[in-house]
Amino acid sequence: MVASILPLFPSNIILLTIDKNTDQLKDNKIFHPTNNNVSGEIKTDFRSLERFPRIKKILLTEFNKVMKDMDYDCDFRISTSWFVSIEKGQEGHPHIHKNSFYSGIYYYDEYDEDSAGIEFESPIATLSDFHLVPKNYNVSTSVSTAIKPQKNLLIFFPSYLRHKIQRHLGETSRYSLAFNIVPTGQYGCGDSSFNSNWR
Repeated sequence: MVASILPLFPSNIILLTIDKNTDQLKDNKIFHPTNNNVSGEIKTDFRSLERFPRIKKILLTEFNKVMKDMDYDCDFRISTSWFVSIEKGQEGHPHIHKNSFYSGIYYYDEYDEDSAGIEFESPIATLSDFHLVPKNYNVSTSVSTAIKPQKNLLIFFPSYLRHKIQRHLGETSRYSLAFNIVPTGQYGCGDSSFNSNWR
């Protein structure tokens, strides 16, 4: 008898390519530092997409399409957004995003094989007391996975997934746009109901 595997409770990471021109993002000059070794004055704009309303609408429209396909019937909005720059030899620290439902990364620049990937850690790995090494890693056995940046690649992922930028080996700066998404309007049910319009 052949066993069947039921992949329960997945942490869905969505990848898609934007086919609209977003080169306007290259005009941005305010970046979030990727580590604690940055010297000098740090200026971060955590509402960066407010300066790019057309592109903000493009990203949110794509997210809404994905959520409808996943049978979520509520509204969403982008809460915070910021640009990230990383230089050769730098890497990001592992982190999650609180007060957020899904998070997004958009790669709007040019990248090469030495550009740092984004690495996601399995939240299940921390729940197990055993460390087993499989013969082959796959979607069921991996404790982490990395995705390399490509121009116009858009990634959506649950905000509870711990992630980091891997060490950047490229000679040129690696740029990306990050943002968080929250539900809005009426959602939930019973004593777990919420409406963002309540006062």
